[in-house]
Amino acid sequence: MADRPGREDDKPAISRRAFIGTSAGAAALLGSASSTGAQETGPARSPEPPDAAQLARDTGAAIPEALPARAVTRPGSDLMVQVLRDLGIEYVASNPASSFEGIQESIINYGDRPNHMPEFITALHEESAVDMAHGYAKAEGRPMAAMIHGTIGLMHASMAIYQAYQTQTPVVLSVGRDDTNFLRAQSANDVAGIVRSYTKWDAHPKTLEDALDDLQECYRQAVSPPCGPALIVIDAELQKQEAGDLDVPFYRPPTIEGISNRQAARLADDLLEAQNPHLSVGRMRTPAGIDGAVALAELIGASVSSRAWIEPMSFPQAHPLCGPGADT
Repeated sequence: MADRPGREDDKPAISRRAFIGTSAGAAALLGSASSTGAQETGPARSPEPPDAAQLARDTGAAIPEALPARAVTRPGSDLMVQVLRDLGIEYVASNPASSFEGIQESIINYGDRPNHMPEFITALHEESAVDMAHGYAKAEGRPMAAMIHGTIGLMHASMAIYQAYQTQTPVVLSVGRDDTNFLRAQSANDVAGIVRSYTKWDAHPKTLEDALDDLQECYRQAVSPPCGPALIVIDAELQKQEAGDLDVPFYRPPTIEGISNRQAARLADDLLEAQNPHLSVGRMRTPAGIDGAVALAELIGASVSSRAWIEPMSFPQAHPLCGPGADT
């Protein structure tokens, strides 16, 4: 049957490839150079070097010229950082989380910026954060801090805390707690209960004043023999609370009992009268104890057995007096 005039089949056919190849097709698809912002041909120009302001932004050293008015001018977290600084805490290791964002902000911004003590060390996991504090305490004989997020972060850190407890290593643990609707699924009424059976001490202060006192007590418990990890749970609200004219409380160091002067004098006489003295040195609590043991051995010429091959903070094995003695 013959086609009727005016039908679509009567129009000349052109392929898509041929249409794109024409100037009209290219202009329709790509547009002109002026409409697409294509660069004009010409010699290439070198990029302008960054100015001082751009370099400051790139390196993170830029400080805004005008800051908005702060709702809280002296947050409680600033005082918490001051407590850590007064206690000699050099480092805080943490896998960052929102439940302790107040303390983290203060560690970075409190005092003369940038703050250098305590220094924030970013960890990739809560367990490695506690392990850092564990190793530091074994090497230095004093604790550093680890900040942990709520329930799930404390679960992650539980094995590392257990290891510090078994080796009687002082570690200061701060656990952030955010009981708002946003993080209620990651909170609990008794967060510290997760690791209570293998921590030396824990507290959950309800006021800012108690939080500062408990931070000091946490440190005091950690360094008091027998040493071990101590834990404090700090609510996010307390970290961001206005401190006003509240002062940091005076720190009372722990009272560590030793032998009496009479006992020390009797031991000194026995050591001086001994023909072949021998000292058995176990684990010392601080590096000062090691120095004292070395001084005593050299003073009386004693041979020394050490536990340095199995645990830290003992008499150095490389010392010439370290050995079995003369009557083997």
